[in-house]
Amino acid sequence: MNKKILMVCATFYPMNNPRAVQCTSLYKELSKRGYEVTLCLPMQRKIYCPGEVTELLKEPGLQEKAFIKNYSKAKKIISGFVCYFIGQKSIYLDYPWMKSNINLKDYKAVIAIAAPFYPIALTARLLKKNHIRAICDNGDPFYNPKQHSIFVKRLQINSFKQFDYINFPIEDARKYYIQYADPKKLTVIPQGRDFEDVTLKEYKKNDIPTCAYAGCFFEDIRNPEPFLNMLLTVDRPFKVIFYTETTGDVYEKILKDYQKKLEGKLEIRRFVPRKECIYELSGMDFLINYQNMSSVQAPSKLIDYTLSKRPIYSVRQDKVDRNTFEEFLDGNYQKQTIVDISQYDIRNVAEKYIDLIERDEMLLYGESNR
Repeated sequence: MNKKILMVCATFYPMNNPRAVQCTSLYKELSKRGYEVTLCLPMQRKIYCPGEVTELLKEPGLQEKAFIKNYSKAKKIISGFVCYFIGQKSIYLDYPWMKSNINLKDYKAVIAIAAPFYPIALTARLLKKNHIRAICDNGDPFYNPKQHSIFVKRLQINSFKQFDYINFPIEDARKYYIQYADPKKLTVIPQGRDFEDVTLKEYKKNDIPTCAYAGCFFEDIRNPEPFLNMLLTVDRPFKVIFYTETTGDVYEKILKDYQKKLEGKLEIRRFVPRKECIYELSGMDFLINYQNMSSVQAPSKLIDYTLSKRPIYSVRQDKVDRNTFEEFLDGNYQKQTIVDISQYDIRNVAEKYIDLIERDEMLLYGESNR
């Protein structure tokens, strides 16, 4: 019985970002279930057999995500043109390598995971001449009519056509995907995490009310400036700690400025590996969940926040409530965000993937339009 699976993704351990955690957790759990999973990282142009992945997992985790890079003005303009007209250059530059080094006929199934989108687009091109079970996980919507040309729209539609299933993590996102893919192929599968590999502090109330946020900021969908403006009006002791990018426009234009204005009340720290981050978060009085402005995305940090067992204060950039923040400073957590994270347990998530992998082929291919 063929138990070989190919996983194609952009990031994997020891990288330190939510998608790398998702891919690594799924890889490890499928391996525990008896599947022989080969890992393909196209941008690095590397293929790891299971034994090599075992050695990779022994390496120390990276401290800094550093995926937000500083570009010159000229490079930003060029990058903007590339993004608008063709989406992502890796889709085209890495395909010859993929075609030369991967034979999909060796595998029972292939799983391609975004973001970014290029692992899905690259795998789709290979699938055109191969008929194996094909699943893609597209947790973050790719095509945006305000940011991309009609060519990028066709690229996404044609890529989705090559897969048997298109996964996304929340039901609210269906309204996006139904525009670009066969509704019969759409499935909701949360982005899983390993719940067992977690160590927590013995919590003791901090002398000064201390809270933390762990994650990226963006100028459009997750802009910290309104929240930071609110903090300037709070005339009492507190400390806010951000585990975030220490490069990029948001850091240079916003965070550094407010760190000075808040005079020691705002501390900015680099990202740390996931296990270490959860350990540090478990010692905070409460945690800050900065909500996305988009309803088709959900912050994956809520999983690790909940695992840390600290109350969660949620805020949106268009609705910052000082009174609620001060209630949290007082230890009143009645308005905390509570999340049932059982669906994100990687053991439950892996079961959903296995169901798709092992689903009766006659039933699937009899209805497939791939």
